[in-house]
Amino acid sequence: MNFALFVVFCLWTVTRARPPNILLIVADDLGFGDLGFRGAEIKTPTIDELATKGVILEQHYVQPVCTPTRSSLMTGRYPIHNGMQHYVILLNEPHGVPLDETFLPQRLKQCGYETHAIGKWHLGFYKREYTPCYRGFDTFFGYYQGSEDYFTHYSGMNITGWGLDLRRDRRLPNSTVESNLIWNADHVYSAQLFTNEFERVLSAYDGTRPFFMYLALQSVHAPQEVPQHYVDPYKHISDLNRRRYAGMVAALDETVLNVTATLKKSGVWNDTLVVFTSDNGGPIAGCSDSIGARNCPLRGGKHSLWEGGIRSNAFVYGAGLDVVGYRNWGLMHVTDWFPTLLHVASEGRDDGGAELELDGVNQWEMISQNGSSNRREILHNIDPLLTEKILCGVHHGNHSALRVGDYKLLVGDPGPPDSGCQGNSSWHPTSVSHYLFNIKEDPNEEIELSTKEPEMLTAMLSRMQYYASTAVPPGNKPRDVHANPQYHNGTWVPWDD
Repeated sequence: MNFALFVVFCLWTVTRARPPNILLIVADDLGFGDLGFRGAEIKTPTIDELATKGVILEQHYVQPVCTPTRSSLMTGRYPIHNGMQHYVILLNEPHGVPLDETFLPQRLKQCGYETHAIGKWHLGFYKREYTPCYRGFDTFFGYYQGSEDYFTHYSGMNITGWGLDLRRDRRLPNSTVESNLIWNADHVYSAQLFTNEFERVLSAYDGTRPFFMYLALQSVHAPQEVPQHYVDPYKHISDLNRRRYAGMVAALDETVLNVTATLKKSGVWNDTLVVFTSDNGGPIAGCSDSIGARNCPLRGGKHSLWEGGIRSNAFVYGAGLDVVGYRNWGLMHVTDWFPTLLHVASEGRDDGGAELELDGVNQWEMISQNGSSNRREILHNIDPLLTEKILCGVHHGNHSALRVGDYKLLVGDPGPPDSGCQGNSSWHPTSVSHYLFNIKEDPNEEIELSTKEPEMLTAMLSRMQYYASTAVPPGNKPRDVHANPQYHNGTWVPWDD
């Protein structure tokens, strides 16, 4: 090698910073208006500080319920393209994200990362191949189902049976996966368990490789359970559901405080990029899983395709950001995290790979430099199977929404519209098959435009039809009685191996 080139190469090697650690925090069912920096009466000082000193993503969109959002996050693909577009994976449903999908941690491992998951999975577990350590994670501590008791860590209902769902999985050097159920955590609140596990993982971290930590918190999903000392500061809130919910959000904020303190104590805080998002809006009054959340000032909530169901609180803080302390209004979808974080992890060499046919786009320049968005449209979803029972009053039929530029089209019944904080709008949903809004001018969806802008309506309907032509059928399956924990020592485990 030429000596001069050799010197340049060595200097580049010495001065070149390795990619940052990545902490991806996902809150569950968090209301859009329920954080301090949104004006809520609930105190969230840690989250507020990270958000306001980082980058708040004001037009960050997710899916209307848990499983489709988490699938989009892990695969970078719209749910219509892998059969995950219909509702969530049920307790005893033999269903999961297809095994031919590449997950984000699998690609991050190729970039030299060690990968850990803590908390909620909800992406399938009826066969062991669908569980976290077979999908790219080195370790997993948490629960496979979509919800459970915060203290006993049992999940279920009378028609499916009740069983323990808390375990620690780890991939061994020979590529087998060891899974151990946790029986001794009764009466320990899940937020404390997950904080303890985060500390345990960081205490064993040797710093030789960057880490990707997926912290999928149970907070603040139903049931309404939280230690009383979190609720006591909110005695002034008369509504009991809202009061308990406030305590759950406060516990969420303390979890983020404890996690960040652990990163600082471990000496890796300045080398870590923190991403925070909710998986969907908060469930609103009238839904079976209502927990006192508010999505103010947005219309609707969880389960719906109104803004209150799909526009999430999201922000980024930490390593790699060139410009901070601002709110970015660029359009972003949860699928974008796959190519964006892969770009960060690979130092710009990999934006996801064309072979994966991602629906997400790399948004790192937008996030890190207050740039423009690399997308102008989002398919919010196309679900042909929704029923009244599932959606808290939604009628049978299609359930679809599309954003193009400033405009949003809703087809079919978009879900329950009221979130308990609407203004004096005289417009309310009718029985027509579609609605059109200009979200930039009307973010609360109060001015319906389909009769006023017929050409835009026609163009949006045509674009929706294009997406429908690319969809695969929903992959949901009938319930399987063999999943019942009574056949598995009172536990939820892969039952179809």
